[in-house]
Amino acid sequence: MKFEDMFENVNVKEYEAGKKKLLGKGVNPHLMSGDEDRVDWKRGKSAPPGFGPVGPIGESIKDEVAMLQPKETLNPAIFTREKQLKPDILEGSLKLAKELFLELEIEGSLEDVTLVGSNASYYWHRLSDIDIHLVVSVNDTSRKDLLEDYFALKKLEWNIEHDIFFYGHELELYIQFSDATEVSEGKYSLMENEWITMPTASPESTMPIDTIRKKVEAYERQSSHIKRIFEEGNYKKVVSLIEPLKKTIKRKREEGLEDDGEMSVENLTYKVLRNKGFFDELRELYKKAYDNSYSIYEKFIITMMRDEE
Repeated sequence: MKFEDMFENVNVKEYEAGKKKLLGKGVNPHLMSGDEDRVDWKRGKSAPPGFGPVGPIGESIKDEVAMLQPKETLNPAIFTREKQLKPDILEGSLKLAKELFLELEIEGSLEDVTLVGSNASYYWHRLSDIDIHLVVSVNDTSRKDLLEDYFALKKLEWNIEHDIFFYGHELELYIQFSDATEVSEGKYSLMENEWITMPTASPESTMPIDTIRKKVEAYERQSSHIKRIFEEGNYKKVVSLIEPLKKTIKRKREEGLEDDGEMSVENLTYKVLRNKGFFDELRELYKKAYDNSYSIYEKFIITMMRDEE
């Protein structure tokens, strides 16, 4: 496939219109029996009408952090007692990964398919995705930057169009070059059906709950402030505040991952915010503010009616 043709058939839908997250959507039909008791966050009082579920400042942050504590075993929904990936998950994940690779239509090869992230560690929880990475190599690396954009678009398109769950955990597919690195406690090769990096069991470790709570509350206060500005009708100001806030959280998370790995305070703060629906709400708030900032309302209509008289 020619580079200029790569993006022709990529159907990139607006993200917020695509994904249906587990959090706050009621009991998901894909959940196994026993999973129905997960947290169902309520919309904060200050949230504009129609906004997604986000609890008031500080609500159940301790429980959220506790959910991220290391477990004594690997996720029994994903792995056998021998710490091998369950055969049905292995087979299904490989099939989907190979189908996505064929859709890429690139001159290269699928080097491996790996499981990384929380479900490849002892830090899994009931909201953990099954993060499957397609590890690819290409014959022509001269335009690697364009390929990375193309991979990102195809990954986004696939994850928007599909809601596949294995035993209550949502499947997410990613595409990466074979020389890329990712921060993960463990890494499992699906092609070899064996661990590349065996995660370390450390159930005795503890998390700085108070530090994480303070950081989460600080971000939620910023979000509440932005929502008040929205309610005042200053939509352009809202738009100008949301992107820097998201970039700050993302940058700090990346710095935390680089310095201290998956269990850094910054990464755990990010995960708590994500599980609480914080980013979904910001995304919806941004969309509403952006649209409202360009919309023309009653004043224009009344003026037209008077002119007609």
